[in-house]
Amino acid sequence: MPTTTRSVKPPRKKEAKKQKAAAAKAIRGGETGQAQKTANTLGKLTGGRASQQPVEFTHDSRYFLSGVGNEVKLYSIATGDVARTLPAHGQEGHNMAVTAIAAHPTEHNQVFTGSVDGHIIVWDYSTATQINNIVVGEPIAQIAVCAARRDIVLVLTASRRSGKSTLYKLQLSGDTPEPLQQIAQITGCQRMAWAPDGEFVALLAEREMYVGRLANDSELQLQRFTLKTRASCIAFHATEACIAVGDIAGRITLWYCLGATTNEETTRTMMHWHAHGVNALTFTTDGIYMLSGGPEGVLVLWHMRSGGKQFLPHLGAEILAVSVSPDQAYYALTHADNTIRVVNALDLTLRQVVQGLKLQVPTGGYKGALPAGLTTEPRSRNLVLNGAPGSLQFYNPFSSRHILDLELDGYR
Repeated sequence: MPTTTRSVKPPRKKEAKKQKAAAAKAIRGGETGQAQKTANTLGKLTGGRASQQPVEFTHDSRYFLSGVGNEVKLYSIATGDVARTLPAHGQEGHNMAVTAIAAHPTEHNQVFTGSVDGHIIVWDYSTATQINNIVVGEPIAQIAVCAARRDIVLVLTASRRSGKSTLYKLQLSGDTPEPLQQIAQITGCQRMAWAPDGEFVALLAEREMYVGRLANDSELQLQRFTLKTRASCIAFHATEACIAVGDIAGRITLWYCLGATTNEETTRTMMHWHAHGVNALTFTTDGIYMLSGGPEGVLVLWHMRSGGKQFLPHLGAEILAVSVSPDQAYYALTHADNTIRVVNALDLTLRQVVQGLKLQVPTGGYKGALPAGLTTEPRSRNLVLNGAPGSLQFYNPFSSRHILDLELDGYR
């Protein structure tokens, strides 16, 4: 639901140093997903930083999944509540940040999750049960599925040591995936896109795009295309043989290059509205709209047939990623302020807002991260701590829900 805002006079600074130190230690544990061993037992970690990757809708479009630290949370679109957490309390899961989520192409209650820890876990999210754990050995950057190719899953990894990115094909056979098959490797790959018909795959580096035809039992034969401006995001058109590439200058270029071998053989169309870099690109399933977002905090809907545009402005924070639900009823926007907004596609109204902790840790570390300390509101037992600049945030640690922002009078 939309954020509730109130205004009061600034509180006096009477918080004790011990309280600040304990709060900072709790935050350190929360971000790494590991509880620090102290004299008192830490029963539960709450809050956490939501993944900056696109959320994944369930097949029935009633829920969506997002990585929060080393966990995955299943949110109800109707209520905004956390319906399930993967792993469930006491179970094993990822031990580092979750970086990729993809719904299983055939098993509608299952999802693939990938992490910096180099593991892919297959979950049944309806029961919070771990079905399989696949060791890849390299940080997982992206997992992609395709409705037209239900027999395979594509996995992109990124090695910090070598700077190389590797694309794997994971063959699905019965209940147990077969070993991964490497099908491509390039340096500095940022994102991957898979065509809706399952035939072509595109890999995006800073100033290069690689496109290849996905064969059954061989590596990708990649065609290299040079980009004039550093690219930031990529997406295949849903119904046409076209690839959309966003760049840091705010431009979106439509590349009609499938089957081409050189830049000269391609046809390109440029679209420009964003004043800053394009962070997110995706298409609706019917191909009628292309959605884009960036630092302006404005969702742009490009009508691909007429060339017209619609805008959803004043969203309050930079857009990092955009997802479209399978039934095309909702758009999910991932924001830089640890917020996920679900938009009704019919009238562009907010359907749901999921707000995490707003605390901004200083670049120098955790020292001074909580100038107002960390306390509990005695009646509701909500946590009260620093939120956005000039405000306090009330947060329910038991339901992991934002309650309200309290703006401080006189803040400059």
